[in-house]
Amino acid sequence: MNQPTADACSAIPIRRGHFRLESGHHSELWMTLETLCSSPSALRSSIEALASRLRQYSIDVACGPLNEGAFLALMVAQNLGCEFAYAGDSFDETRAACSPSSIASQRRSEPLSRANGSSL
Repeated sequence: MNQPTADACSAIPIRRGHFRLESGHHSELWMTLETLCSSPSALRSSIEALASRLRQYSIDVACGPLNEGAFLALMVAQNLGCEFAYAGDSFDETRAACSPSSIASQRRSEPLSRANGSSL
């Protein structure tokens, strides 16, 4: 693990036990990611390192799940100078929107949203 990532991860509260994740998987470890973005300046070097690794792909949009991941995607988008979007607020909504049948039929009840309010 590189230094920026290690520094950022050391601030995450961790609980041990048995946890059922939104994905349906189980884990013996719960990381309270909500606190990760409470101090964006502490994440700066980790976000810059991630953006540096992603830059080679010339991405147009950084997208993250509305629960926690959207904050990281927004910071990455700012660093890359690309657009930002977020996905649904629950695993089931995101999974349904990304299922092969939904993509093939091009039917979604609500389009994904960009930070500026326009649809993707």
